Amino acid sequence: MPKKPANRAVKRQREAEEGFSNCRYHLDPYNGGEAITFAKTSPLENTPLTSSRPIFSWEEHNFAFQAATRIRSIRFEATFNVQDHHLDTIVNLGRQFGNDLEDFHVGSCELGTASITDCPATRFASACPNLQVSFEGASALSDATLSEFVNDCPNLRYINISGSTTCLGRIQGGSWIQQKRDPSFGQNLQKMTLYYQGPLKFPTIQMFTKFKPSIEIRVGTPSHNDLKIFWSGSEVHEDAQNDGEEPSRPGSDSPSGTENRRGRLNKVEFSDDGQLEE
Repeated sequence: MPKKPANRAVKRQREAEEGFSNCRYHLDPYNGGEAITFAKTSPLENTPLTSSRPIFSWEEHNFAFQAATRIRSIRFEATFNVQDHHLDTIVNLGRQFGNDLEDFHVGSCELGTASITDCPATRFASACPNLQVSFEGASALSDATLSEFVNDCPNLRYINISGSTTCLGRIQGGSWIQQKRDPSFGQNLQKMTLYYQGPLKFPTIQMFTKFKPSIEIRVGTPSHNDLKIFWSGSEVHEDAQNDGEEPSRPGSDSPSGTENRRGRLNKVEFSDDGQLEE
């Protein structure tokens, strides 16, 4: 007997799952060029300059910046309390330094070690247009910083602005949500992580991904097992044994690894004006 044609809804669901699995942004350790890490205190023995990622204390930052030919990646260890003046120091290194920088990761959601405010962060975005960036534990950053990075960094594919487990962030879906119909807004953006944000409304994020279907957005409070992932106007649920991207743990200065797992989708329909349909 000939096989019965597959149910169209099942077929669409399968295609959506495969599309999401294939398009996800991969978080691999950075290996694109010269990279340095700043630690809270100077190690007893610094790794040599020939290392792929030498470690320095901030007191050694002048030497660190001068020793490398062209720094592509800067990371601060999770225990390092990054403040506004650290960003301003990097901005003041000049336009060429900012143009060369491609990767910047600071903070920890568990430790809340990114004491950064909007004004220095937006200056940083303007000075470093080629970044992929992660601010974890940055509870003071708002929609203004998120909008600035997406607008000023045309090659931005990944951005993480998360609050902390003890102090929720200020991202609430303001001006950048209103740019959902602008084709130039986030045209290369593939992944946005916004953990521990107090005023952020999930339906607003889900609606945004309907208009920006190539962007995966992660929200919620992972420490309470309340992680939500939205993509292409849908909520995505990963398998229980595959928790996906996790916020950095204390002492970690690298992403959690490659994401290549398939999720399943809960389809939610929106009208043409972006309103949730009952």
